[in-house]
Amino acid sequence: MNVTQDLDIWTLILNASLVVKVVMFLLLAVSFMSWMFIFQKWFSIRRANAQTDKFERDSGAATT
Repeated sequence: MNVTQDLDIWTLILNASLVVKVVMFLLLAVSFMSWMFIFQKWFSIRRANAQTDKFERDSGAATT
């Protein structure tokens, strides 16, 4: 029996019980969703900043 073979991540996952597999899947899904929301918010903030900069440039040019 090789200790490193027994601690291989895929072996541990494949030999886990159904409850453990479901919990790991839920954790993976929630992690994916949270990163998706983080990137959506980041892109939204970047877009809003670009629109603000454009508005300020256009408004400044119109008043001078």
